[in-house]
Amino acid sequence: MQDPPPRHWARSDGPKSEQTALVLTFALSALALISGVILSTMVVYATADRGARARENGTFDLLAVIPAGGFGASWAILGGYLHYSLTLRTLRRMRVNAIRAVVVVGVVTLLPVLIPALEQGNTALVREGWSWLLFFIFLVPMMLFDYQYAVVSGGLIGILAPTYTGIDARVAAIFTAVMLHLTGYLIAAVTGALMLPVVYESLAISGWLADLSRPVLALLVFILYHEAGVLLLYRTAQERLNGLDDALSGALSLHSGR
Repeated sequence: MQDPPPRHWARSDGPKSEQTALVLTFALSALALISGVILSTMVVYATADRGARARENGTFDLLAVIPAGGFGASWAILGGYLHYSLTLRTLRRMRVNAIRAVVVVGVVTLLPVLIPALEQGNTALVREGWSWLLFFIFLVPMMLFDYQYAVVSGGLIGILAPTYTGIDARVAAIFTAVMLHLTGYLIAAVTGALMLPVVYESLAISGWLADLSRPVLALLVFILYHEAGVLLLYRTAQERLNGLDDALSGALSLHSGR
């Protein structure tokens, strides 16, 4: 009689294992979400604030005459902020500390489950520990990619914010950045924990292939989602900032031709 296939990212019948799974899920997910949201919010707020100040004191108008136009001027302001005010090294240190915290929580939570399971030969607990280890391995690279997207997408959202008037624009920019990150993690979780198990069950896929492919595919969905978001923000910022420059240049050319 063959053993049943392992349950991925699921809890076993034991109360101790169930409690461990709950603590691991909540702690790691909370650390990943909070660190990414805080990082992106800082970049959005600071970029929007720098952009608004540059418009008020006339610096933006001077920078906007470069060939890159208004978008290039805004990107230069963002780059100056990242390199001199809140350095990329500081942001990287924040993310590294968050990843270290995730590693510590994961190791402290998994070791009390895996070591006794290996000593006792408990196959069910070993399989569950393997599933949680894959989840843990999948979360760490996700946080590394999220750091990159937090800076880029946060900067693009911050660039767009000063083009709208009022304090509500900055609040909306921060809200957009937060929702962008939460949605990315939600889509990855739904893909790995809900959608792929149904697909694998219908295709009769199990074993190590299912164990390894689920985190990889969920991470791939996470990356594709953020890549699409960054591309959309990039094009929107270019059209809104450089589009205004093109319209102004056309109006001036029409006026001078009269």
